Amino acid sequence: MKSLVNNITVLNQQIYFENLKRLESKPYKSFFKKDMYLNNEIIKHVQSGELPFDKITHPNPDDFNEMLKGNLWKTTGYSVLENGTLYSASHTKFPNCTAEMFEWWFWWHSVESERYALWYPYCHVSIEAKNKEVLEDSKLDHREKYIGNTHIITEYLNDAKNDIEIKFVPPEAFGFEKEVLENAGITASACGYVYSQKPKAKICEMIHLFKETKEGGELISRYYVGENMAALVGSKEIKLPEFLKKKLLNSNASGIQMAYEQVMHDQIEFTHLASMLPELFKEFGKK
Repeated sequence: MKSLVNNITVLNQQIYFENLKRLESKPYKSFFKKDMYLNNEIIKHVQSGELPFDKITHPNPDDFNEMLKGNLWKTTGYSVLENGTLYSASHTKFPNCTAEMFEWWFWWHSVESERYALWYPYCHVSIEAKNKEVLEDSKLDHREKYIGNTHIITEYLNDAKNDIEIKFVPPEAFGFEKEVLENAGITASACGYVYSQKPKAKICEMIHLFKETKEGGELISRYYVGENMAALVGSKEIKLPEFLKKKLLNSNASGIQMAYEQVMHDQIEFTHLASMLPELFKEFGKK
């Protein structure tokens, strides 16, 4: 069972109508949907409070690989880690979807902002791929068009504007072992480092792993906001001391709210994407 997402702010409604105007002339405008849904089971999980310690996957290679060997990959929820890092975990089912569809989407939507708006009509504003040339290179496969590339994004987390850049990397960059990924049925990914634009700083480590199943696929997502937070000075990353990171994240107050908002945002946008991806790929994926 699903419930309609109806706690939409005035600002988010304004974004929706601006996006609606921009999509009027696009061939994929029929995929721009006003109604968005959440699975009732997920709502129950997220509204049960912070995750207990034994449900948390800590940001290290051992925990990452153990997560895939057991059942922790099915976890949805949020918490604040001991070092102040904001933790959000999400598990989303993608019925009738394949790894090819998932990888296609992750470069296709970066071609123009209107495509990005399909994903979350109320919160997604703009996107630009730093390396645009690879998007039109027919010699490259889907994966090669976004992994190694950077997406420059403006989006909202509720009413909070985020101007960010996501540098996509293979999951092995976070310590996932190839054999473990294969044994777990992970056939696609969209992992990356998230940077704020102003000031220029690394603010989040993000993991998306797509697991193919008989019904389609399931997405395993993890966000670690503040983990290895670093200021960028030229081409160098200068890691912030833990006390300063905790102060910036304000983890005892607004930080936990941010972790909650992140998992809700993830669930809404990926549930929405899962609902349209098979038909969207069928119509535009082979062009």
